[in-house]
Amino acid sequence: MTRILANSDSPALREATGLPGVQPGQRLTADEWVLTADAPGHPEAAVTALVKQAEALAATEATAVIGLNTRGEEIGLRLVRGGVEPAGHAARWFPVVVEEATYEPEAHRAEAETYRDRIGDRLLRPEAVDPDKRHLIADDHQRASRVLHLGYHGRVLDVGTSDGTLLLNTVRHWNLSGAVGVDVAESAIAEANAALEADPSLQGRVSFQVDFIEDLRFPDGSFDMVAACETLEHIGIGQFQRALGNLLRMLKAGGTMLMTVPNRYPNPRYEREGRARWAWPAHHQFFTELSVRQLLSPAFERLEFFPLYDGELPGESIYLICRASGRR
Repeated sequence: MTRILANSDSPALREATGLPGVQPGQRLTADEWVLTADAPGHPEAAVTALVKQAEALAATEATAVIGLNTRGEEIGLRLVRGGVEPAGHAARWFPVVVEEATYEPEAHRAEAETYRDRIGDRLLRPEAVDPDKRHLIADDHQRASRVLHLGYHGRVLDVGTSDGTLLLNTVRHWNLSGAVGVDVAESAIAEANAALEADPSLQGRVSFQVDFIEDLRFPDGSFDMVAACETLEHIGIGQFQRALGNLLRMLKAGGTMLMTVPNRYPNPRYEREGRARWAWPAHHQFFTELSVRQLLSPAFERLEFFPLYDGELPGESIYLICRASGRR
């Protein structure tokens, strides 16, 4: 099994080294290294430097490396024996912050049932939220409002739809038809369908189904918009590229993707106040504004980032909120 180690926040890395961090070029096991690049303010130069280091290692028995830039942002490279994959293009593998590349669908499904987002409780039934989580409700309301008002149109695919609360509200607000919500958790979709049945005005305008993102088989270009809100962080590298590629396949040329993910490096006050979300359960990816840009820019003409609250920079928010438009 190929092991892909992450930054110093990774339990596997801490266990392997016994240190909070590691030294550049340190060999962890027979086929694992950690690389770094020092290029302050020049992420492209950092990527180039890492590619060169990786190419040198790839001639040996290396199978995986991970690099950090000077801000601690993850610059990941996937290696295969004898070469870099894809050759000279590290950006495709942003972000790579995982502990194992093995993908076990049933384990993922069980994890999704064990940890449920329960956004409906936080938005509609605050009394059902655990007391130690109630201080987060205002941030959830703000995120839902911010994303809703970014604008929806045409046929929408909402992945990681949870109990359907956000999608149903979106369909009502924007008078949508033909929307589809998908989640891997059967219990979540059961709740979504119950909420749909309770509102006759939405009948025939939205549907829900249980499935993995990478297994969806809608025809190419089926949707005008794709929404992935607090979803992609739950997907490990074993299926991440397949899942993202499938979303892009189903999105029409010129279409729009709305994406929100927890920010790995929010303003420190959010950490102090216990409001940061990146370390929540069942997260297998960690994102920065830089990594989201590297991930989506090859597929879209324009990326726009929005702060959670007015007056803060997008890269300092609890969430990274991105509208990617103009699907190439």
